[in-house]
Amino acid sequence: PESVAPQQALALSNGKLPIEMAGKIAGLVKSKDFVGGVFELLLGRKPDDAERRECETALTYLEAAASKAKKANPAQRARRGLVHALLNHNDFVSIR
Repeated sequence: PESVAPQQALALSNGKLPIEMAGKIAGLVKSKDFVGGVFELLLGRKPDDAERRECETALTYLEAAASKAKKANPAQRARRGLVHALLNHNDFVSIR
């Protein structure tokens, strides 16, 4: 049966390294279509319509939250947040 140890999920969600790497990965995607580019880079496929909408909504929300909190470079911070979420995506962490 397929399984991901809870420790793996916790480490990917809360660890310093995945958050740092999410920022570096976000910086690598230079295409105008950030959502499509990061999906292809991490998951090896294009997002479907629902995934694209959710990711674009998340980017808008994350950027607004970072701006409200007066964080430096809110757009890049939002992109890092989306990449971090995708690093925790079931397609990314599961071995099939």
